[in-house]
Amino acid sequence: MLSLDAGLGDGLSLHDPVAADIDLLAHTAGGVFEDERLNTVRRALDPAERKVVFACV
Repeated sequence: MLSLDAGLGDGLSLHDPVAADIDLLAHTAGGVFEDERLNTVRRALDPAERKVVFACV
């Protein structure tokens, strides 16, 4: 488990992709987010973690 302040590289933290516009989380199609920053985070997750993310969306 990571803090939302955990660094993702390029000066981003876990907080950045979701804080700017929380509505972007709801715009998924086929497991892909409209915001490419969220897709970058999603690709770093293992399959079980991905299931949790999409269960919460």
